[in-house]
Amino acid sequence: MIEQAIERLWVIGPIALVAFFLSLGLVLLLRPWLARYAMVRPNARSSHHQPTPQGGGIAVVVATLLVAWGAAALSPALLQNQGGQFLAVTAATALLAVVGAIDDMRSLPAAARLAMQCIAV
Repeated sequence: MIEQAIERLWVIGPIALVAFFLSLGLVLLLRPWLARYAMVRPNARSSHHQPTPQGGGIAVVVATLLVAWGAAALSPALLQNQGGQFLAVTAATALLAVVGAIDDMRSLPAAARLAMQCIAV
């Protein structure tokens, strides 16, 4: 059992590192654009005290999904016959990311945001 878990870590660990570095690169690449077009202004809902770029989460989601799909394409055995669940998790992740991005840009009402998040989950 432990050996199997360690073996999985040797497979998943490098995949996670690729996703991390791709996320980091995308965030650094997008940061100037986000600073120009996606500044959050502190308000009652915000934890920020000064204007802060927002939207970096989309880079993390895109990088993670790209790496997950790439890993699944290169090694279909990683899915272990759970392709349908992988598609469902991908769709839910994408929906949550879109809801978060829209909320960042337009400040969705709490009820609408919660409804969309419930649909995703």
